[in-house]
Amino acid sequence: MNNVYRSILSLMGIGFIPIAPGTFGSFLALPITWLLFNTFGTYGIIITLIFLTILAIIITLQIKNKNKDPSWIVMDEFCGQMLVLIFVEASLIYYIYAFILFRVFDIFKPWPINLIDNKMKNAFGIFLDDFAASFYAIIVIYLTSLIS
Repeated sequence: MNNVYRSILSLMGIGFIPIAPGTFGSFLALPITWLLFNTFGTYGIIITLIFLTILAIIITLQIKNKNKDPSWIVMDEFCGQMLVLIFVEASLIYYIYAFILFRVFDIFKPWPINLIDNKMKNAFGIFLDDFAASFYAIIVIYLTSLIS
């Protein structure tokens, strides 16, 4: 069963890419979110996001791992990116903008994201720092929409 868990959390092996697995995990969210939006609308994305987040947290709690946030778990980046995409127009330019913002906040982890990343060494912390990065990206998207 551990292999099934690893497959889910690594997005079928994307997490084991040696360079920038989180970026690849985030990138995968773009076409999947676009497909969900065009098939089921925003509610389809929200339901999928909630389901994947709960499933991934439950699975992460089952895995015994010395590294509390292993780099091969990229479902958190996938879900964090999906969250940002809920708040943008489903177009290539907005998806690219949302992708770049999310990755910047997820990689550099400004305060308080860095506190979450450093202090919450459990399944919830793995996802919470990505959702905090999503929140920052959403704020920037909202503020830039006010200017334009």
